[in-house]
Amino acid sequence: LLDKIMGQPFAITGIVAKEKKEQPPQLFDLTTLQREINKLHGLSAADTLAATQNLYEKKVVTYPRTDSRYLSKDLQPRIPQILSQLKTLRPEEIAVLNLTKLPFSKRIIDDTKVSDHHAIIPTGVAPRGLSAHEQLVYEAITTQFIAAFYPVCLKNITTVNGVSNGVPFEAKGTQIVEPGWTALFANKKQSQEAAEEQTLPVFAHDETGPHEPSLREGKTIPPKHFTENSLLGAMEAAGKLVEDDSLREALKERGIGTPATRAAIIETLLSRNYIQRDKKQLRCTDMGRCLIALIRDPLLKSPEMTGEWEEKLKKIERSQLDPGEFMGGISGYIRTLIKNGTAERLDLGRWGNCPLCGKEVVKGKRAYGCSGWKDGCEFVLEPECKGVALTAKQIQVLLQQRILPQPVRIEDEPRMLILSTQGMVMDLGLPAAERQKKVEKTDRP
Repeated sequence: LLDKIMGQPFAITGIVAKEKKEQPPQLFDLTTLQREINKLHGLSAADTLAATQNLYEKKVVTYPRTDSRYLSKDLQPRIPQILSQLKTLRPEEIAVLNLTKLPFSKRIIDDTKVSDHHAIIPTGVAPRGLSAHEQLVYEAITTQFIAAFYPVCLKNITTVNGVSNGVPFEAKGTQIVEPGWTALFANKKQSQEAAEEQTLPVFAHDETGPHEPSLREGKTIPPKHFTENSLLGAMEAAGKLVEDDSLREALKERGIGTPATRAAIIETLLSRNYIQRDKKQLRCTDMGRCLIALIRDPLLKSPEMTGEWEEKLKKIERSQLDPGEFMGGISGYIRTLIKNGTAERLDLGRWGNCPLCGKEVVKGKRAYGCSGWKDGCEFVLEPECKGVALTAKQIQVLLQQRILPQPVRIEDEPRMLILSTQGMVMDLGLPAAERQKKVEKTDRP
């Protein structure tokens, strides 16, 4: 492609300029507050909840354990007074607002989106004696509250289309015309994307001229590890990584946990050594991987199913679903698990199915392989795996159940063998806390 356009003229075929309005951010619920504080300052969800609870007890912010990002209609008359009280802390920012004509849009006031508690906002009470964490959280809540009433951010989005020797090209540029609410975040990391301007040179339609094409090489990268920020978002949307505010709002009914319990869930996983912190990242431990490997039924470890159960429990709470119907479904699911577990007992009359194509595995002279090898399937399982000579029964267990629950010793360490869907045998370290310890004999009195 580079050779095709090298030395060829470049012609502009179209220029389209559009104005884009970027709405102010919505108010915080607990989860979005925890995500924002983790993203900006690295605080854990538990630390953010503790700081917000302290602020609430000091009467400087409203109730923290809320899942709503909206205010109820009855609060509307109090908002100008709260903003007026905040003038002593933020005189320049609040001076921009007309407190007698605040834009109370549906993004701020909506009784249908408030159940038990409204969004987290400052009360107007002057904060005193705040800790470092409390100060960070209070500043974030206050800034978000003020920003919600600021003007929109106006941007010009320019799209330029061109062609060189029949090869089409497109370039986009963004220019901020009126910063609006983004001015409040000028010194924050979260404003970097909003403040970036990718301006384009001035082009004219049908303009032609020489150009210097270049090819930029890149590499695909694996998915990033979770941070508490991204994990909270995934829990809120039942495992779906959703960044769109409106879609995330629709999925809230299917979240894992509640705003009040998500921090505790993460801390429980950490305390039980299923996950561990690595700077800002959360990484799975050997114990966590063993747990997932041992759970055979995919639904049992499905975030989506957990989210569906959470949704049904909320419907029961609102008297929209019969508890007996829900429990009947759970009982049926458990019976299916037991039935499938019985049906999956080791079949000693066969080796198992190929993890790649599903056909029967047969024993060859030196190894075990897929019976569909003539059709191109390349799966092969060596009887000596990771330096361990596997017995015929261990081969059957690995092929039929995809995991060898009884550990084998590799380099003098107990390891569990797992057969992946890609036909690879992986070994996982057995967590030290889970290894059997010999019980020393003691003389009884």
